[in-house]
Amino acid sequence: MDSRTEVIRKSVEGSLKCLQTDYIDLYYQHRIDPKVPAEEVAGVMSDLIKEGKILRRGISETDEAYLRRAHAVCPVTCVQNRYSIMARGHEKLFPVLEELGVGYVAFGPLANGFLSGAYGKDSKFEASDFRGFMPQYKAGAIDANRALMDYIQELAEAKGATPAQISLAWMIVKKPYIVPGHAGVFLLHKRLDEDFH
Repeated sequence: MDSRTEVIRKSVEGSLKCLQTDYIDLYYQHRIDPKVPAEEVAGVMSDLIKEGKILRRGISETDEAYLRRAHAVCPVTCVQNRYSIMARGHEKLFPVLEELGVGYVAFGPLANGFLSGAYGKDSKFEASDFRGFMPQYKAGAIDANRALMDYIQELAEAKGATPAQISLAWMIVKKPYIVPGHAGVFLLHKRLDEDFH
């Protein structure tokens, strides 16, 4: 949450040392720090690019206004926000991404596992597992989303795929600049690509 110039520089230097490399391909500002203007963060990112310490920059959890301000100072390569069949609130950002030529890395592409179809009302999570606190795992939400999960299951059976693969396929055909982040990518396989194109 701390995006002060000195903190970003210290973080980059620490990452370079830990990774035993001279540069980082893509460096994310993972959360917006309301105390530091977008232009100031973009300025230090621009300097780090000029110094060759990072090649490209990304922003997580951004909105249109912050992205525009940041991009005006130092081009943003990609945005990483939540996105799935169940979490589509960031779609209003898509026209700005298209205008600026910015990619979208979706985090939580399976709604933290919910869209895999592997969890139901009887699922229990360890106290340390944050899914136990997430709204989609509450009993009422599971009932409310039953029609969606049944539909995804029907599609999966028709395609010889898993519900997770159907959910990810839905995402990757939405826009050419969207990629599922985190664990989502490995669940797609060649057969789905052939079936959906």
